[in-house]
Amino acid sequence: MTQQAITFKLLTEEGLLLLYNWFQKPHVKQWYARGENYTLGMIREKYLPRVQHPESIPNFIVYADNTPIGYIQLYCVKDSLPDGVTDYNHPLFDNFKSNEIAGIDFFVADENYLKKGYATLMLTNFIREYVQGKLTLLVTDPLKNNTNAIQFFERNGFKKFKTSDNNTANELMILRITPQKDDAKIILTTDRLLLRTWKTSDIPLMAAISSDPLVMEHFPATQDITATQALIDRVNRHYEQFGYALYAIEIKDTHEFIGFVGLNHPPFDIPNFQPTKLPIVEIGWRLSSQHWGKGYATEAAKAVLHYAFTELNLGEIISFTVVANIKSRRVMEKIGLHHSEADDFDHPKLEENSPLRRHVLYRLTRNEYRE
Repeated sequence: MTQQAITFKLLTEEGLLLLYNWFQKPHVKQWYARGENYTLGMIREKYLPRVQHPESIPNFIVYADNTPIGYIQLYCVKDSLPDGVTDYNHPLFDNFKSNEIAGIDFFVADENYLKKGYATLMLTNFIREYVQGKLTLLVTDPLKNNTNAIQFFERNGFKKFKTSDNNTANELMILRITPQKDDAKIILTTDRLLLRTWKTSDIPLMAAISSDPLVMEHFPATQDITATQALIDRVNRHYEQFGYALYAIEIKDTHEFIGFVGLNHPPFDIPNFQPTKLPIVEIGWRLSSQHWGKGYATEAAKAVLHYAFTELNLGEIISFTVVANIKSRRVMEKIGLHHSEADDFDHPKLEENSPLRRHVLYRLTRNEYRE
């Protein structure tokens, strides 16, 4: 399925029946309800006060477009301690004030949305909307035997909190919230788009895009927030060293972040490739699947290609992708790059039996661009 937009709506009294039905699902009952058999009366007793006073523990139903798929809550640690933290003498509070820390709990209830990147979308979007710029630390407390949850949080940047207390059944995990930076530099503009350097607030948004299996169909794996952070760090270093890189894309009218496009030096030697000019510079893009089919990738790539030849005076631009990636190949063709089978290659970082190994390569020189 095409990945859908994630939104959060405060839990209402009418939503308690939905929450009760979700608590009957085996995976929710085992891991979130910790095996307890919740009745509708128990759900109302626990959650109705939160509905009536959402400022204490905000509770949300999570929607993918118009479909309710899960639940998420945020609580301030100064009012409620995570499981396994017995008091405010805990080492957690040696370096952080209780009013700067929030706990988070959530689950994907709808089985149709499990293992498809929606948990990461929920987490990263929620952090962006409700945590970034407001708190210093986010904590969560999965059961120690819930290895899937622990691995999920680790993939999304949480670290196990090292403490001498090994007697608790819960694994306390923490995520430091990086202060948001808004000092991005606009590099290029088009009729509909802004291409700029990166902001800290882009990280969870890019992680949500890179965790979408549809976006990453022609890559070996999706990328979580840790891998996304590492990617953006490399991009920023590349920009500082060479003066060009992969640029963040915003829609001009709404300032919505939708992905990246830009220039990069391939991180491997392309087999048998004979460049006409050095350095070897690749143009690439990755956009949210929600914004496919609108011409954004072509519009942005055309602007970057023009910039590469007329402002940066680069001698040749290449682009490559998996043979089956027809969408990207069409963009390469629309911006004027041409393909020769003699340049195609087997990706040296992929296994011989990988269906993604064979790549097509497109290219264009500055002289060809001027013709």
